[in-house]
Amino acid sequence: MEQLEEERELVGRAMAGNLKSMERLLQSIQDGVFGLAVKFLWHPEDAEDATQEILLRIVTHLHTFRFESRFSTWSYRVAVNYLLNVRRSRAERLHAEQAFIDPDRVADAGGPSFVEDVEQQILAGHVRVACSHGMLMALEREDRMVFLLGVVMGISGADAARIMDISPVAYRKRLSRARQRMQTFVEGRCGLIRSSNACRCDRRVRQSQEAGILQPYLDLSAELQRSGRYEATEMRMLADQKQLNTIGELFANKALSRTPERVLDRVRALFRSDKLHVLRETMPDVN
Repeated sequence: MEQLEEERELVGRAMAGNLKSMERLLQSIQDGVFGLAVKFLWHPEDAEDATQEILLRIVTHLHTFRFESRFSTWSYRVAVNYLLNVRRSRAERLHAEQAFIDPDRVADAGGPSFVEDVEQQILAGHVRVACSHGMLMALEREDRMVFLLGVVMGISGADAARIMDISPVAYRKRLSRARQRMQTFVEGRCGLIRSSNACRCDRRVRQSQEAGILQPYLDLSAELQRSGRYEATEMRMLADQKQLNTIGELFANKALSRTPERVLDRVRALFRSDKLHVLRETMPDVN
């Protein structure tokens, strides 16, 4: 209750024009928004662009927040509304799930059968992150979003239904369908979920590098390292896991779900400039 009251006070100060409060608000939700965007769009650069646009919409429409839910819930509603309607990402346009997760191509990918050094462990961790994001492309957009909110992010059914702007009953049905589709898809391919499957992260390092799939993730990790927001140990942990107990664990990685500093820097520069009133007039409705 105390935390909720502090949040309400922070939002109130931001609404009144306090720039430091506005910045604190954005910092409190930026990683959640970016993590959702990068998993939904399967490309860090597309996710950066989307996150910047979403944060700007939150800034310019903060006056429409009615305190009927947590600020984070409202922010995710803004994010979901944008992501479901944004143009198809480059991964979606390339039908990435077919190009990257073809079981016929991974039976013998030519990579090592085990990881020998720290650098390779980290690369294998990147493969898992990129591949788990790519698997989500197998779902239609709304099913993908429901799966992310309910299974990956663990948002409660009531809040997720509010974020999706559908009834709790409709949300539960859609989540059940999305979970079943993803379970079937992953169990037929991923060796971390089912040991009899041939695909292994460490065997996919060289193939993924040659295909250019890892480069956006490597660029993101380099940016996070420069800003001190990257945990290499987490990437090694991702690579070291032999088998996962649940499908949710496959997608529950945070190592590359932190927002690059430059995203907030751009937004901060805009809301500290005299262009904010222009943006407020031109930004589409977020509801």
